[in-house]
Amino acid sequence: MSAVSSIEKVGDLRRIADSFRVDVVFQDGSKNDPNMVMSCFIALNLLPRFLKMVRYKGDTGILGNFPPSHTAKINLGNDDSGWKPHVTLVFGKDPVVAQNRVIYVGSAGWSICLSTKKPCGWDSAANVNRIAAMYAGTLAVGEVFKMLLSSLNVKSELVDTLEYDLVTHGTTKNHPVIEPKIPSIMHLEDLTIVGCGAIGQALIVALANSTYLSGHITLVDQDKLEPSNEQRYILGYEEKRGQMKVNVAQGVLSENNNLLSVTVLPMKYEDAMSAFEYSPLGSEIVASVDNERTRINIQAAIPRLLWNVWTDVSEGSVRYGVGRHVLDTDLECAACSYFPKEKAPSSQLAMNAIRTGIPEAELQDRIAKGDVCKPEDVERIAKTHNLVVDGLRGLVGMRLKEVLHGECGVFSIRMPEKHETTPAPHAPVMAGTILASQIILSRLPLPEGARLVESVAEFESFSIPSSNCLMRKRKNTSCFCNDPVYVEAYRIKWKK
Repeated sequence: MSAVSSIEKVGDLRRIADSFRVDVVFQDGSKNDPNMVMSCFIALNLLPRFLKMVRYKGDTGILGNFPPSHTAKINLGNDDSGWKPHVTLVFGKDPVVAQNRVIYVGSAGWSICLSTKKPCGWDSAANVNRIAAMYAGTLAVGEVFKMLLSSLNVKSELVDTLEYDLVTHGTTKNHPVIEPKIPSIMHLEDLTIVGCGAIGQALIVALANSTYLSGHITLVDQDKLEPSNEQRYILGYEEKRGQMKVNVAQGVLSENNNLLSVTVLPMKYEDAMSAFEYSPLGSEIVASVDNERTRINIQAAIPRLLWNVWTDVSEGSVRYGVGRHVLDTDLECAACSYFPKEKAPSSQLAMNAIRTGIPEAELQDRIAKGDVCKPEDVERIAKTHNLVVDGLRGLVGMRLKEVLHGECGVFSIRMPEKHETTPAPHAPVMAGTILASQIILSRLPLPEGARLVESVAEFESFSIPSSNCLMRKRKNTSCFCNDPVYVEAYRIKWKK
């Protein structure tokens, strides 16, 4: 859950979190404000996932969105004796008197407002935008997390007053940013989401609540919900343990979207590509998996548009970001970004060599000869991926071209993954919400001054977001995406 790496500091953070008290106040005047309801819902969803002492004061109707196991983690008592909150989150228009730090949370249109001084004065009820409201609630949770880490001398930028929008990314001073308005029905044609974990679930919740959806979405994920997911998954509850992640996500998308068809593929992306003679995936793909190899494999399949979304944690840092990758430009593809410090593979065979740990010339020769996988090959693969070798013994005796699809770089066998570290629960929700805004905005006419993600947007959750988070990253000139044959295949496939 932390942005600290040592076992000692993680233990210290856990002890601090166990005694950290937060009040969440939802004022009566906000009952008919969809933005306030969404922001408060997100705060109540995330805070109990890493804090034991969360108290709620307000309309209990919001709690009806949670199963009993989650509601039981929220204190509904009104007795202030012996309870001194470290921070109070206020969802409403009226000032409050509190014993400690107060954060007023608001949003309208695409703009969000956090302030420690006064409530947001925007007419949020008349400018409904649940994506921005979701981001506002998540930013407020991020402020709580920053307060926790400050006890461990982790530097962060606490908000005094923040006005930010998801259209110009803070470059405008004219808040709230209302345009473009989200239409009553949004068509999503052939959108595929690979990975229904922490980020994927946040994206799905944001899209499902943005407006009525039509079109077709494919969900790909081989895993079931487990207890360990509940610390950071927005749809992770005790009642859903053992359910397939794709089925849980499908339920959210289908609940109020009768015009939307949803296909679920409860399998790994690589298995989905192997199981179908045709590609079961759409032209627009979201890579929200938690391992690098699958992200590169998705790019290798030449989607028309690839959204790469991630979180990353290191000592004193929790980052999240979104990449937009289209091959026939001078901007990087998703594979480029995973070879930042060395030459990227010049061909997909070279990428196979990196993945297997077998030298490229040897691999090419052995595939051509129909050679089989040997015990020493298994040991090299295990060493390359930090895997337990016993779990790969089944590969011995298989022909190498059966282990690999020729030169496409996709493993045809199920291998244990080396997962990336997942940070605090608010970071994946920020990432998923930012991506939801990009998917929606990319389909709408934009006002002057709008700034969408063209290449990569990287955010540091310990800092205040700004337009500086948007970057244009050039291709790695050695990456296979520069191969003329590869680029031509992309253009032919998508008739460009």
